[in-house]
Amino acid sequence: MHVFISYSHDDLDFAQNVKHELERRKLPVWIDELTPAGDDWRTDIEDALRGSFALVLIMTPNAFESRYVTYEWAFALGANIPVIPILRKKTEFHPRLERLQHLDFTTSNRPWDDLAEGLQAVRDQRTPVTTGSLAESLHSRQSETRNAAIRMLRKLNTPDSIPLIESILFPSSPDQRFTSEVRKVAVDALGNMGDVGLEPLVRAMSHADRSVRFNTGPKIVALGTIAVPALLQLLDAGDVDVRVRTTWVLGEIGSPLAVEKLVGKLEDKDHMPTYRKRVCDGAADALIAIATADALDHAAVYWETQLVSKRKHWSGDSRVSDYAAEKLIHIDTPAARSALERWKRDQTPE
Repeated sequence: MHVFISYSHDDLDFAQNVKHELERRKLPVWIDELTPAGDDWRTDIEDALRGSFALVLIMTPNAFESRYVTYEWAFALGANIPVIPILRKKTEFHPRLERLQHLDFTTSNRPWDDLAEGLQAVRDQRTPVTTGSLAESLHSRQSETRNAAIRMLRKLNTPDSIPLIESILFPSSPDQRFTSEVRKVAVDALGNMGDVGLEPLVRAMSHADRSVRFNTGPKIVALGTIAVPALLQLLDAGDVDVRVRTTWVLGEIGSPLAVEKLVGKLEDKDHMPTYRKRVCDGAADALIAIATADALDHAAVYWETQLVSKRKHWSGDSRVSDYAAEKLIHIDTPAARSALERWKRDQTPE
């Protein structure tokens, strides 16, 4: 379905401007840019009107006098299609239009966003999507129905919506998979539910779609300390990306409750050295973010072990030592400063 633009052809330039502004805001538009000829125009116009969810009526003196424009808005009202007049030039209103609220476009500060939001609200009301049919509508081949379902999904914020959202994020069959956009909106909906959305959000941290994991993290951070116990369990997840992402979330939350477990992750047991170092580095950074004295001391000890020196030949890559030194400078505790001094002494030729 589309927005039907009704206008006098003397006002074509402005009608094209309206078309551009609405399409820029992702609203489909139908506009007749040809001068009607004979009686055939009536059939084309009626077909276009029946396929519209709203009619935008550009009001000018020329439009007021136009029998074509009058026919279009009268047909729309008779077919229960909402009519939204926009006043381009000061003019009279037909008595049937006077009761309709209009938008004033006679000034330089034109309310394009108000027009688009009003049309979007009309489209949502006229698109047959209910909570019960939401999952089916999200798979619809009709873009209007699918987009309306996505907008409805974004507004869900009650506990009774959780089973539906879980079925979107974790479908029981591969045939029921949803797009990344839909999954992102499902995560946003969970984030709007507060504490009741925590359990499925934590589960989504292990989602096969990395974009879901990425979008889930900030939602859990917003919940704060209440999420920490569940996150601590994820530090032992089999997927290294989940462990690394969890260290970041815990660091952003900044709760001292996570310190003990993060300290344990400084010696992650992953069998792949590269994976193991990613988790360990993430845990150390989380400890720096939490910034209690105990957390910073453990982080300082960890980053000291990463320094390349005469005493520690396990890594010959000087970039490791430079990065570790930067971390110790950032920590800036007595333990960190002492570690840097020891490293500098080891770099000095004897």
